[in-house]
Amino acid sequence: MPEQLKLDLMDLGGGHVDGIPASHLRDNQFANYQNFYPYLKKAVRRKGMLRVTETAHAERLTSIFALKNADGTWTLVLGRQTGLSKLDGTGLVDLPISDSTAYATQNYLWGMKQYKDVGYAVRRGTGSMKRFTSEFIQNAGIAAPGTAPTLAQGAAGALPAGNYYGVYTFYNNATGVESNPSDASAVLALAASKKINWSGIAISTSGQVTSRRLYRTLGDQTGEYYFVAQIDNNFDTTYTDNVVTDDLGRQVSFDNGEPPDNARLIEFHKERCFLSDGTDVFFGEIGLAECFAEDSIIQVYPDDGHEIRVLLSWGDRLVIGKTNAVHYLVGTDRSSFALQTLSNRHGMFAQGSA
Repeated sequence: MPEQLKLDLMDLGGGHVDGIPASHLRDNQFANYQNFYPYLKKAVRRKGMLRVTETAHAERLTSIFALKNADGTWTLVLGRQTGLSKLDGTGLVDLPISDSTAYATQNYLWGMKQYKDVGYAVRRGTGSMKRFTSEFIQNAGIAAPGTAPTLAQGAAGALPAGNYYGVYTFYNNATGVESNPSDASAVLALAASKKINWSGIAISTSGQVTSRRLYRTLGDQTGEYYFVAQIDNNFDTTYTDNVVTDDLGRQVSFDNGEPPDNARLIEFHKERCFLSDGTDVFFGEIGLAECFAEDSIIQVYPDDGHEIRVLLSWGDRLVIGKTNAVHYLVGTDRSSFALQTLSNRHGMFAQGSA
């Protein structure tokens, strides 16, 4: 006769143990679950499938992502052929493209990640990285101002005599994302004990921009620009500057360029955004998901004839999977980044399978 098994129904949470003889299983362990999963000391039955939409979307849906909102709720975001949509009640509502950019129809999957309160998405053949919330989608990054400011001598003030140059940037107060600086102004030969009148500070057309930041050189210096002030709107075009040298702030950054085009993979690792176009890996600035220096590129054996298919943050390293090998990146910045190889016999073929 088969041996009778006495079960303690108060403890069925021993877990799923596969690949060992049945005689080695403890009384509360299982070799196979059918519609159950272990939780604490219980075996919990899975719920059935539930349709959450009443009508099919007009486009093919390719991707799905849960965007966590600041208030603790979340929004189900769906990737489709020409953009993104969200679940609203029992239907799907397309997210408006706030910068009026049209996305070509593609069946490739969207890769989506979240950093702080903003979602980011990339897809093969869809240009720049996108940023999205539960209300809209737009191209990520902020383009640098296209025109230089004008500096002129003002009324009596505290600034010493000297030759001065100025630049300015576009800035998003909510995310901390800042553009690269504008071209430098023409030189201003300032007399002693005067103020500087700024004008020609452009208004940005980007929906991201909430402020402009002004930077200028020290007297009789070129090439290094220090923070003067922030204009906390996107409409004033002038500013009166009486900030003495000791009150100037940090230098302007030239590493806040827009994300590279044609990214198809995205991952966040150690507070940086990493992108790949299938050939190279690009890394953003620490804490600034949308800011990329022109030379922030890591080449991953570009001549081996194989694509990068996977970016995966795994502990203290960034896994870079190619179709012929698995590499990983260690280090925290451009001075300490080191590319190492885990396996040159086994490759990785899909981000989702990683």
